[in-house]
Amino acid sequence: MTYFTILLLFHVLGDFYLQTQKLSESKKHSNKHLLLHTAIYTLPFVLMFCFNDGSESILRLFIGIVILFISHFIIDFYFRKNDKTLMPFIIDQLLHLLVIFIVWFLIKNHLANIDNLDDWLISDLGLNISFQKLVSITTIMLLIVKPTSILVELSLPEINDNKEKDIDKDDKKEQGIDKDNKVNYGSIIGVLERFVIVLLAIINLWTSIAIVITAKSIARFKQLEDKEFSQKYLIGTLLSVAMVLVYLIVLL
Repeated sequence: MTYFTILLLFHVLGDFYLQTQKLSESKKHSNKHLLLHTAIYTLPFVLMFCFNDGSESILRLFIGIVILFISHFIIDFYFRKNDKTLMPFIIDQLLHLLVIFIVWFLIKNHLANIDNLDDWLISDLGLNISFQKLVSITTIMLLIVKPTSILVELSLPEINDNKEKDIDKDDKKEQGIDKDNKVNYGSIIGVLERFVIVLLAIINLWTSIAIVITAKSIARFKQLEDKEFSQKYLIGTLLSVAMVLVYLIVLL
């Protein structure tokens, strides 16, 4: 599964971290920019050639990268104008993951053994961690930021417009909807919450996760009196925590 995690890591890097907001908007109306995004997306996967185990593995890696390039272009072409709604976003990512699984199945038995990397990390660098765990933790840390933030944001119900107008400026800032500064504090809090949960899970302090959620709830105590806000808060918190737990169970 280590190579699948590496492919997933490259997907997250290419689709979320190497894609600027400007390019994300431009590709919706321009095939040239969509092609540029696809090329940038595919670039990290070239590093897989470092794990080749002979001429056959090089050929399979080349075929895999071509599959990733073509499929990513086609999928993004179809969903590029609907990437701000929940279901298209989920389907888009599931299709990308399906392609990654196919490529992993194609190459998994034709790549170099990674035991030497474990020896290098532990012996030469003095790190008491395997290469597989290092890749898994890195992937989880990347996943809890952009992809999860987008998924949670798209899943949240809209607050009633009339009620939103009645919220004063301080409350807007607290909720992460400050229109003037355009700072999404709610998203920042969510990322920090997930980051702390991952750290607590890594050091095996699972029961301490409840303290994080309790502290967040205390900070929002007054706002939780509003039914619409409390529902939105509960959906966001539970989904955020659930996603982190899924990452930890599947990848760690």
